[in-house]
Amino acid sequence: MEIILSQIFHVIKVVLQMVAVQFKQKKHILIAFIFVNIFAGLGYILLGAYTGLLTCGIAVIQTIIQYIFDKKQKEVPKYFSIIYLVSSIIGGFFTYKTFIDILPILSFVMYTLSILPKKESTVRKFTLLKLLLWIPYDAFNFAFASMIGRIITVISTIVGMIRLDRKKEKVDLDKIEWKNND
Repeated sequence: MEIILSQIFHVIKVVLQMVAVQFKQKKHILIAFIFVNIFAGLGYILLGAYTGLLTCGIAVIQTIIQYIFDKKQKEVPKYFSIIYLVSSIIGGFFTYKTFIDILPILSFVMYTLSILPKKESTVRKFTLLKLLLWIPYDAFNFAFASMIGRIITVISTIVGMIRLDRKKEKVDLDKIEWKNND
């Protein structure tokens, strides 16, 4: 029963994550990321994947703090990032079972880097990297809905990057100086 319920939580997380990377405004991305991490954490706790749960829990706190600072149009003090990263590493030490448990911690580093920048394009780039680190962890911990969802979200993130971040150069043919080769 726990495995089925875990997969349901991960499906909800996947849907939210796919939607999150399509938002234009960072504040909407952050709100979605809060819920993404809550549902992911619930899924991991049911699977006994405690390093995943730990990193998701810290990510919820980090994202809420980032949202508050962004709303006030202030920078989050750099020492907060250090606190998040140290907490993740120390927590990872206590939850470490196998080498694969290092991946959520590395992903958390990418997550920390993903929500600090102001530019949405940078948020999406780090989101892509963190997703790629979670895929083997999910497979190892039987979080198959999450793994499949992350693969789909990787594709969705790439679509978002192409759709929203690629600079489209508009060329006005009337304003181009043409060389006359006569």
